[in-house]
Amino acid sequence: MKTKFDEQVILDKAMLLFWKYGFQHCSMAILKKELGLSASSIYHAWGNKDGLFQKSVEQYGKKVTNLLIRKLKKEEDGYKSIVDLFRFVIEFHTTQNDWGCLNTNTIAEMRGNNSKLASFSLGLSIHLEEAFLEVIKRGQKQKTINPKHDPEILASFLMTVLFGLQVRVKANEKIRSTVGRIMPQIELSLK
Repeated sequence: MKTKFDEQVILDKAMLLFWKYGFQHCSMAILKKELGLSASSIYHAWGNKDGLFQKSVEQYGKKVTNLLIRKLKKEEDGYKSIVDLFRFVIEFHTTQNDWGCLNTNTIAEMRGNNSKLASFSLGLSIHLEEAFLEVIKRGQKQKTINPKHDPEILASFLMTVLFGLQVRVKANEKIRSTVGRIMPQIELSLK
């Protein structure tokens, strides 16, 4: 008998589990218990753990990566958009979630093991970097971001800082409590 469930609800739960534990450490036992599904239901719906993970990363892209892009593009002022985005990310990771970023975690964890998933996650990162580039160019036209900076290099730099920040918050409480101090350096990089 086929188990009925709301796929979006299950994907949201699975996304959080993979985000918290990573692919390797999120066992089928954890998935079955936390999702309330049998292994056969998971295999029937997604083929295997990899399939569920891929759909979970896609869900993360739709929800979290797109949220960051919307936040980045929300403000008219390019400088303010970037600073506000970093403040949001720092606030989120220091007060609500110390798991880092599922997308960053996936790239780091899967790079050698599953190039398809790593490539998909890298694609999400490229979309975010393209949004940074768009906002930087807008800020340069507005003269709120130094027009002498190469916008592509600055976008790449900001992505590197964002990735690094999201990796560091996973390290320990002391590091999480210090990431907020990087804001002056982010602001300085735009001037």
